[in-house]
Amino acid sequence: TKPDAVNRLIKPCAAIGPSGKYYYYYYGPARLSVEYIVINPYDNKENTFRQIKDTLQLLLYKDNPDFVKTQYLETRGSMADIDIGDLREKVRYNKNKEEKTIHYNPIYAPLMIYEDQVLIFNHIQDKIEIYNSNGILIKNIPITYHKKEEWQNILYQDTKTQKVYTHFKYEWYSEITEIDLETGKLKAPFKITFRNIQKIQINNEYIYFLYSDIEKGMPSKCLYQQKLY
Repeated sequence: TKPDAVNRLIKPCAAIGPSGKYYYYYYGPARLSVEYIVINPYDNKENTFRQIKDTLQLLLYKDNPDFVKTQYLETRGSMADIDIGDLREKVRYNKNKEEKTIHYNPIYAPLMIYEDQVLIFNHIQDKIEIYNSNGILIKNIPITYHKKEEWQNILYQDTKTQKVYTHFKYEWYSEITEIDLETGKLKAPFKITFRNIQKIQINNEYIYFLYSDIEKGMPSKCLYQQKLY
């Protein structure tokens, strides 16, 4: 469905390409679908070049219209910075006087610019979709990293090199791992000896994050910097 006038005003800009074009995204009901739009600022032409749907969850959503409350815990920002844990939706509805809860898993399919190409990380259909600046599909690259139980449902892009990384969390440590954008495979992981690191940013192959070591009596969060390579 094409976004209405209000959504056109509030939808966030995901990226600006090297050609000067703007790339936006628009979520559908319960964040179970998303549309990707490219706008040419020179003639104001708009093109919806991709739509991704979680078909199974949309059917469940449509079959349960009697919900009484919808709650979003939402973080603003580009799709690349959204933590899927903050987007989990809880839909409550009453049926036969018994309260039930349905948990929907919102789509996480961030759009990023890499060199002169547009990348959509389509975790629903297990692939990286690569487009040219006009939104025309060039190729698909298969991915499987998101199927690991330890995956944290988030990607990070180096603001300098444009490399893309993802995050795995284990019992006593974390791993930040680069995704090979030619093959979709993971490269050698970078191990961080802290588990619950927060506010991760990557610039010029340095990772920055916040961490508080409560067990050692350091409740305040400290800013850390480490070289990835």
